Parts: sequence; structure tokens; C-alpha cells
Amino acid sequence: MRFLPVIVLLLLGIGVAVFLTWGGGGGVPLPPGTGNPRGENPGGQYDPEGGDPESGNTTAQDNGPRRMQLPSGVIATRTESPDIEAEGLADEVTACLQVLDYRTQQPIASAIVRSMHNGADLAFTDERGLASVALAEPAQLAVVYENYLLRLAPVQLGSTEQEPQVVQLVPDRWSLRRGFAFVDPDGKAVTDVLVRLRPANKAQATRLPVPAGDAVLRRAWTEHTMLATRAVSRDVAVQLGKYSTDRVHHLTGKVAVIRFVAPGDYVMEAATTSGLVARNEISVIPGSEPPAQRIMMIGGAWIGGRVTDLAGKALADAQVSVQGSEPLGLRSTTGQDGTFTIGPLLNGAITLLARHGLHAPIAFGPVLAPAQDVQIKLRALQRTPLRGRVRSRPDHQPIALATIIWQVPNGAAITAKTAADGTFELRAAGDVAAKLLVQAPGYTTYAELVDPGAAFANYDVWPATTAARLNKGVTATLEGVVFGKNGFPIANASVRWTPQVRTNHIGIPGRRILAGATLYLPGVATSDSSGAFVLETNQFGSGVVSLQRDASKTVNATAIAGQSKNGLELRQ
Repeated sequence: MRFLPVIVLLLLGIGVAVFLTWGGGGGVPLPPGTGNPRGENPGGQYDPEGGDPESGNTTAQDNGPRRMQLPSGVIATRTESPDIEAEGLADEVTACLQVLDYRTQQPIASAIVRSMHNGADLAFTDERGLASVALAEPAQLAVVYENYLLRLAPVQLGSTEQEPQVVQLVPDRWSLRRGFAFVDPDGKAVTDVLVRLRPANKAQATRLPVPAGDAVLRRAWTEHTMLATRAVSRDVAVQLGKYSTDRVHHLTGKVAVIRFVAPGDYVMEAATTSGLVARNEISVIPGSEPPAQRIMMIGGAWIGGRVTDLAGKALADAQVSVQGSEPLGLRSTTGQDGTFTIGPLLNGAITLLARHGLHAPIAFGPVLAPAQDVQIKLRALQRTPLRGRVRSRPDHQPIALATIIWQVPNGAAITAKTAADGTFELRAAGDVAAKLLVQAPGYTTYAELVDPGAAFANYDVWPATTAARLNKGVTATLEGVVFGKNGFPIANASVRWTPQVRTNHIGIPGRRILAGATLYLPGVATSDSSGAFVLETNQFGSGVVSLQRDASKTVNATAIAGQSKNGLELRQ
């Protein structure tokens, strides 16, 4: 018992040291906003309705009564759900993924499979962790699931529900999770906020926190940090420090969590469509997740003005935005009198970008927000006649009533229709090359980069359907049935056409064609419920049709332009 006083003194000394280190600011500081005991509930979660309403570290100036919604003509583009069209798809399922938890090997339901090309959603996993995708050719996909690391999935064609391609998701145990509770000037919770974070200093630590001895975890972390910069992570709140300074996170709920890849000091800019803004300093240090940091928001600043041409004539439908952007992605459209209002914004110097379809865009500023009666004048673009003809491939027949779209670099569009002889004329705007789109019913879309003063040219488009292409001798089809080992037809079997001599289809020399010059066909197909398949190809001559999963199972065939080869049989 004589050692008890010594033990007590030792424990007291440890307690003091811990307090000085973590509570008193010695050594490693507390993250800002976490030292308010009235803001924490017994479970350690931050209660945004409690605590001191003056807490937080905002440096913005309050602009008084705020607008409770965006005014007419102003939209917050980053609040809009992206409508991303999937590209490179086949008519039938050609591959199947199974998503499993790396630790437990249990299937994960509701994981999202997205295209690496543009971030489009392609499929969701079911309760078995399975997701079927219809890819025209092998592709890089990504798998996204809440609180797991983002994973890359290089997908090959031919996998099925019976033999899927396995993707292992790793729970994210290494990111630095930080919670934020946003409140309005009255101390009420703000549950829908867009934020942008920028490093407060250039030197930021890099880290590879996963165990060195586990190759799967190290690869998963590398893929996660790479995918966090791509469109597939658009709704995942992962912050890469200096590598994602323009990334905007859409945060919802009373306590919103951002996963930081690297520690460091950050400046947070936040805004809402209800007229609130904030600028705060954020400190992210290694260690366990602290209580949520309280962010107090205030009424934002507004800029108003008028857009005209050089003669002072009002320009309706001109678009005004902020150079360098801001969290909401604000875009204001002028009314018939050329007037605009844009906000909410942080107080300070702002440069505005003004655009109008047939006028040269301009960066105007700096303007000190808040401000009114800002006058912006735009110069009219030069107009140049552009002529051409739209024809069908391969017979070069003129196409009437095709739509021609000249896309001005600043976003406007000038359209025209083709006459009975397939010719068109429009007055192109500007002095730099722009995209010319050709759209005709029953034909594939054509796109080319064209100079405004280009000479008369023919723009030829391919038939859009297999039947039309076959009728014109553009392609051939190889048709047959896949049988299983039991002799019965089987569905969802992937087959491939491999020609003996492959033809390389090229575009038109000297032309800057973006799409539609070459007819790309995947050369793969999937059997339907009756086991039947139809392969369309423009690779003619002798070759073999084989099973994707077993290339040794083949049948010889010859593809002849404009003809269908029937009666092919493939057996597993």
C-alpha cells in the first residue's frame, strides 16, 4: 500500500500531460471549433442546435438580410443532378462483375458501377453483389460504394453471372475523416451546403498509410487517390489536398463528413442556394476523428448590372458567371433589358465572365462585391458563310432535312437544315475552328472541327441500323446458336468474331473529324433466351466465331458484305 501515493501521483502527471497536449494546445492543436463543450452531445456527435452561435472562424463580412432563394435567371449549376449519357454500349449484356468485401468476402449490394470515360452510371450491384453491363468493347470501369475505397475495374468481355469478374472493395480505414456542422446566423442547422477546400500552404504531407505488406490494400489506396480526381467520384466527399483544389463537395445532413487523404491546413469556402456563405480555416491533423467542427454561415454579397453591345443595346440571354468559379457554380442569365444579378458571394474582389452567343466573351473586373450598376459591353463576333452537303454512306445520296449545328466556342449554337439536294448554308460566328454536328434521322451523328471560312465540303453519314447497313452492303452478319454441354441452347453466352485478315478503317485525310467518319462495330454478341446470336461486322473474309470464355470452342465462317451467314453452331 505504500506505493499507492506514488501510483496516484504518476497517473495525475500523465493526465496533466494529456490535457496539455490535446486540450491545452501544446504540441498538436485541436482542430478549430472542437473546444466548445456545449456543442457536443454525450455520444460525441456535434449538436448543431446547441453551443455558442458565435463559434467558428468565418472571415466573411455579413451583408445583412439575405435572399432566401436564388432570384429569377440565376441557377446554381453544381446543385443540378448530372445527366451523363453512357457511351460505348452494346445492345446486350457482355460482361458481369461481382463486388465483394475484401475482408469478409461477402457480396456488397447497391455498389455503383461507373464508366471511367465520363462517369456515367452503368449498373448497380444486386444482393449477390452482381452487376451486368452491356459493353461494346473492353473498358475501364470504376466501382463506388459509401465508406469504401474507390476501385478500378478493367473489364473484359465474356464474364457471366455464373463466372463473374470479381472486384474486391476495401473499407476505408485510413482517410482522415472530419465532420462539419453548418449553422445559419440564428444558430439553426444548415443541411445542404456546397464547399470548396484549398490548401492554406503549399507544403503538404503525402502519405501511403496502408500496410506495406499487403499488395491489395496498397493498390486499392493508389486507385482510390487516382479515381478521386475523376468524374466517377463526383458524389464522393474525398479531398486530395493540393491535387483537388477546384473540387466542390455537395454536403448534406446535420453533420457532413469529408475524407481527407492528406493532413494539412485548408481554407474552406461554403455557400447555399438560400443566400448563405462562409470562409473558414480548417486544420486536419493525423489521429482519430474529432467532434464535428461548427461552421457559422452569414448572408452573402450580390452583384448586379447590365450587359450590352458596344453601342449600348441590351443583350438578352447573355450569361454571367464568376471567373475561377465558386462553390455553387453560379450562372446568371440576363433579361430582355440586359440586367443580371449574381450571388451569394463572399465579399471581396470578383472577376465576372460574360458570354453571349454571337459576341466575344469577356473577363470583366475586378468588381468589389457587393456591387450594383456594373456595366459590361461585348463585341459582336465576325460572321462568315459556311456551305456544304450531307450525303449517305456508301452510296453518296443527298439527305434532305438533316440538321446542321455550328457550336460556337462560348457555348452558343447556330443551326440550319439541308435542302432537297442535301446542301446547307449557315453564317458561322467567330474566327476560330468550332465543332460542326450533322444529325439526320436513321443515320449516325457526325462531328468535325471546321474553320468558319472553310471551303464547300461533303459530310457523309453512316446508316444507324443493322438492317439498313446490311441492305447497303456496309456490313455482314454471322448468325447462329450456342449450345451447352447438355445439348440445350444457352442464354447470355458471349461470342466473338475474329477475321483472318483485319481491315483498318481510317477517317478522311486532312479533315479533323471528331466522330462518325468510321463505323465501329464491337465484333461481339450475346446469345438471347433461345441461345441465338447475331454478330454484325465490317471485317470481311474468312475467320472464326468463338466463345469468349473458351476460345478453343470455335466455328469457321466467312463474312461477305451485304450477306447474312446463318446456321452457325457453337458448343460449350
